[in-house]
Amino acid sequence: MILIAIAIPVIVLVWKLYTNFQKWKKHIEPKHFKEWCIMAIACAPSILIFGHMLSLKWYYSYTIPAVFLCFFLWIFFDGLYNKMRNYGWWFTGSDDPEDAKTDNFLQSIPLWLHITIKLIGFLGGLVLYIYFLKK
Repeated sequence: MILIAIAIPVIVLVWKLYTNFQKWKKHIEPKHFKEWCIMAIACAPSILIFGHMLSLKWYYSYTIPAVFLCFFLWIFFDGLYNKMRNYGWWFTGSDDPEDAKTDNFLQSIPLWLHITIKLIGFLGGLVLYIYFLKK
């Protein structure tokens, strides 16, 4: 089951990278909120599988994996998508009207804080997850 829980977000990440890159090449504006909602729904089975393995109340058991999966997808989507377009890993884009709200936020803060927020979100969620795994 754990392999399925790991595979689903990886497949979702690859799918999102492919579709967004195709849109980027054709100059089609992405629908950020709609696409992230689809990703969240697609990753729900992983959250359920990961959460089932924790020894906490249900609302913590499913929140912790949701947090680390969201940050995993955010870090790796942004980084790999930037690399596919020949930008640096932590590039947040220029200030365009179609930018995602997260990009606008990241553009407004120093780069070190951008990196810190993403890494603490992912690593903090992952450490909590590992700590509360059923013994």
